[in-house]
Amino acid sequence: MRDLLTDIHSWQRDGDPVALATVIRTWRSAPRESGAAMAVTRGLRFSGSVSGGCVENAVVSEADGVLRDGRPRLLRFGVDDETAWSVGLSCGGSIEVWVERLPASGKDSWWSAAADALAADKGGVLARRIDPERPEYHLLESDGADAATANLPADALRRSWRHREAAIAEWAGDTWFLLPLPPRRRLIIIGATHLAAALLPHAAALGYHTTVIDPRPAFARAERFPVAPDVLASTAPADALADIPITEETHAVLLSHNREIDDPALLALLASPAGYIGALGSRRTHASRMDRLREAGIPEADIKRIHGPVGLAIGARTPAEIAVSIAAELVATRRMAGRETR
Repeated sequence: MRDLLTDIHSWQRDGDPVALATVIRTWRSAPRESGAAMAVTRGLRFSGSVSGGCVENAVVSEADGVLRDGRPRLLRFGVDDETAWSVGLSCGGSIEVWVERLPASGKDSWWSAAADALAADKGGVLARRIDPERPEYHLLESDGADAATANLPADALRRSWRHREAAIAEWAGDTWFLLPLPPRRRLIIIGATHLAAALLPHAAALGYHTTVIDPRPAFARAERFPVAPDVLASTAPADALADIPITEETHAVLLSHNREIDDPALLALLASPAGYIGALGSRRTHASRMDRLREAGIPEADIKRIHGPVGLAIGARTPAEIAVSIAAELVATRRMAGRETR
């Protein structure tokens, strides 16, 4: 939903009403996961996607109706489903889509709270009652501590947050849709190189909060990056890393190709719980790197945490191709580490 904020805010600033369509349930090979969303405003303008194209036109048409009457709607799309309105999904799956009109901009509402949480990377779980007659909304803490005030199960909230996975919760006779709004994952790039510049657009598209670290002033210059990192630090990597909260969801890549920069950064990262550490270089370069780490007393299990050479083996040669291979490996690591929502 974070990727829709710019368009939604723009439309609301212009005084246009906005409807939000959200995938709340999927079956079989549905094209998008639960939590995928699309915003619709006047003139059948829309942003985002709920099906990758299969049913977008039908959803936009229904959302236009929601904009007119303000009444939420639950839509069902699928194949061979005689009990549901079927437009047909080419993938053979089925989806349910909840369409609602967002409150006007600036009002103290569930939408304002959710948008603020996303923009500020605060985190939380948005709970929506899926009932056109009695819609209800709560923005709850990630640990479920305030679930009782909304009469919702704390364990379902915590599970949704932990897996970053949208979920349906049946509770007290009602159906609730739980959507985690987690902070952006963090990507740390060591080395403000031409390869870092090629990787940043992919990182931004994947939703990362990006930090680029390079102690060389000539390299750590904002104008060198067509897509600017969130943070650009011209300081020693070990010093910069000491000020960054690194968790298991933090990913890091070392691209300086300079052992005097990369090695201190590696030592700091290996002492952290970072979930992914990738290092640029040939197999020979990586073997030498591993030998230096062994000589420094780093345990073999920690050394094996390093992905080197960085990136998936797709035969990449140019900076643009290598950046794609690194981005692909980041996605693979993230997806294999656990389930998550979009």
